Amino acid sequence: MNKPAEQFDHHRGSEPLLRSACFMRTFFSLAITLVGFSAVCAFWHYLSSGRWFDFSLSAYHCSIGIGLGQTFVSPLGVLSHPWMILVGGLALAVMIFVPIVVAVLYRLMIVTVFLAAVAVLAHAPVGAGVLALSCLIAGRTHLRSDMPFLACLLGLVPVGISFYLFGFVGPDATLGQPVERAVLYAPFMVAVLAGGSAMAVVLVLTRVTGYRPGVVWPVLVLLAGCPVWLFYAKIGTYELDYAALTEGLAGGDAIISPIALDAWPGDGTEGLSREFLKNRFGL
Repeated sequence: MNKPAEQFDHHRGSEPLLRSACFMRTFFSLAITLVGFSAVCAFWHYLSSGRWFDFSLSAYHCSIGIGLGQTFVSPLGVLSHPWMILVGGLALAVMIFVPIVVAVLYRLMIVTVFLAAVAVLAHAPVGAGVLALSCLIAGRTHLRSDMPFLACLLGLVPVGISFYLFGFVGPDATLGQPVERAVLYAPFMVAVLAGGSAMAVVLVLTRVTGYRPGVVWPVLVLLAGCPVWLFYAKIGTYELDYAALTEGLAGGDAIISPIALDAWPGDGTEGLSREFLKNRFGL
């Protein structure tokens, strides 16, 4: 028989934070969490490709070479669709906080199914690898039961490093203006802040409920519902379908391809000032 909530000592070092509970309660709480998390992973892939599911080998091969920040550049870029800052940032926050907090609350083996959802459904194998490292750090430290929120913050360290290496550097190189770079940084900041706040809420609920399972999925549903609602209310599927359909046309299929002003050919433009060219071509 379990001890009453007030007699349960959660200070158990690297042991899982939650107490032992009924198998069915643990199973159903984890199943609901996994279903909601998988839906968010599929939604992430939908935002980046216009398709909910794509299990072809070519799709996974292409996803390996695409940086995380590319999702915020195309097909719906944050510069042309500012609502994508919140939509993409909050969706990314769910994929960050759920595996890390599950690693703190439960046994580490359980986290593998969530990491598989990131790799398979979200088409983010690199992200799944980074999250695996984050879960190991959060789930192996002795702070796991003694100071669980600090353990979660330690788990965020590899995520923050990956945001810089795989998120900022790639697409950021194509954006010259500081304002554009700041806008591109915004979704990652939203993800870290929202993910960290969600972790704190889950841990508070865990303490209130006596360290029993079943506190992750309510927070997940509330956090995941925000980007989904914002996407359908402020952007819409037609906008994404059109952006995905026309993506890449300017590369070789367009009649006239856009060109940067700095790369404008010199023939016939000698002696013309930059301001004149901007005014002449409406730039």
